[in-house]
Amino acid sequence: MTTRLEARALELAYPSGARALAGVNLKVAAGELLSIVGPNGAGKSTLLRCLAGLLAPTAGAVEIDGAPLGALRPLERARRVAFVPQFLPAVPDVLVEDFVLGGRYAHIDRWRGPTRADYEAVERALSACGAAELRERLLTELSGGQRQRVLLARAAAQSAPVIVVDEPTAALDPAHQVAVFALLASLAREGRCVVLATHELSLASRASDTIALLVCGQVRAVGAPLEVLQPRLLREVYGPDLLIEARDGGVLVAPWARLG
Repeated sequence: MTTRLEARALELAYPSGARALAGVNLKVAAGELLSIVGPNGAGKSTLLRCLAGLLAPTAGAVEIDGAPLGALRPLERARRVAFVPQFLPAVPDVLVEDFVLGGRYAHIDRWRGPTRADYEAVERALSACGAAELRERLLTELSGGQRQRVLLARAAAQSAPVIVVDEPTAALDPAHQVAVFALLASLAREGRCVVLATHELSLASRASDTIALLVCGQVRAVGAPLEVLQPRLLREVYGPDLLIEARDGGVLVAPWARLG
């Protein structure tokens, strides 16, 4: 299995001197789904933006197939890595099909325009992400769950071997959370390298090949889900108010405390 993406001694410091990342080392292989978990403020989103080449680290490097990601030109980077944000800062009033086609920008010749191959890639991505029936809807008309599937379809249409996703289930109901994790797992099974940040520890335990626990900008633990999601470690990181049970090959983790 060929390693697609690697972070080497990654550090990022803010102008104030505060460190968001402190010596992060991670490897993700083709066909692998890596979930990055950790409490709020742990540095998960910052790490994802570094892994996607959107943020330059203060020290260390991100490599893709052994080459420095930061040395790639934007279009070449877009052919290698797709990034899915937690939400769009502004939702464009465009058709879903056109929005997903926009994910092909690194492949489309500016003079010739989209080719048959581009439209076929869009069709495959919409179908794979369960969004084919939305193609003629406006993006502004969609629910949060529908919009998340379309964001993932745009990334899939980009045909990049690496997909980096920031909290894909934020504000989604349980059914949509399950569907999104199933979709990400299927993209990994297709041979892509999928990296995501999430607070959904239970779903991550079922869908992930590897989990990295990030605390204060450092990787506290990394490995198979059952190795990382240990009760003692989770309560040490998240606090004592947790229900933790091994179940069906995964780990059920939920907030559980006496209130009042």
